[in-house]
Amino acid sequence: MAVISLQLVLIRGLIYAFTLIPKPFVRPLAASLLWLLRPVLGKEKEKLYRNLEEVLNLPRHSIFAKNFARQVLQHQIESGIESLVSAEKGPRHDPIEILGFESLEATISDLKAAGKGLIVITGHMGSWEFVAKYCALATGETFNALAKPSKSPAVTKYLESSRSKMNTRVLWTDRKTLLKDMMLSLKHGQILGFVMDQKPDGRQGPEVTFFDRPTKFVAGPAKLATRMQAPVLAVFCMREGPWRYRIVHKVVASPHHEERDEVTLTQAMAAEIERVIRLYPEQWVWNYKRWRFQT
Repeated sequence: MAVISLQLVLIRGLIYAFTLIPKPFVRPLAASLLWLLRPVLGKEKEKLYRNLEEVLNLPRHSIFAKNFARQVLQHQIESGIESLVSAEKGPRHDPIEILGFESLEATISDLKAAGKGLIVITGHMGSWEFVAKYCALATGETFNALAKPSKSPAVTKYLESSRSKMNTRVLWTDRKTLLKDMMLSLKHGQILGFVMDQKPDGRQGPEVTFFDRPTKFVAGPAKLATRMQAPVLAVFCMREGPWRYRIVHKVVASPHHEERDEVTLTQAMAAEIERVIRLYPEQWVWNYKRWRFQT
């Protein structure tokens, strides 16, 4: 416990240091961090280049692929810093400029009026932390989000604390009451969020087409939506520049929908995630083992 507490203090100290950095300095800081981390990013770059070759047909030796890889990794650092700083500074001093919030607020209000709760799906692109934050702000209610615990207990503790500041309740996937908690969230008319573009545990789940190839997706969102007839809304918070984000959203399943086929519904969710990735390709986690060609 002492080790975890010390690690937690160090993490909070680092995040606090980020809050002291003037906004214009974050981009050069991210570039410097990317350069300093080059010796330990070999595996991440290999996964990234493999995806670019197999999925986007970009040869790794091309200048375009190298520039694209740098943009992907630098975006992850910049967006990560901005998300952490936003959570630490709170709503009164939030440095983030957000576009499209009013439209999201109106859409969520319409969907929740049916009393079926709301399933929000998103992907690892832009800032998925902001998806929870602004959905919670749109309702004034707690956002329930599924998440996998980190391998580091200290990181898990920090993330839970940081997300609570954005009115997000984390439903860790290792909890024994997970299914019950998810169903209760919807029964009580609340929002239940999934970041659903990672491969499912054991590669068990509906197989759909994603970037023109068969891909397994997690089953939870479609199972709950078909079982409880809950509406499904895809929400993404995409970065348009330093400290500036745009909310992109689309209704995937309306209230009182009659869809019973989980594969069909999962395909609609995957298609919307792919559509937004293609609009903002450098903001997705291409350095992730998503397909079977990556063993």
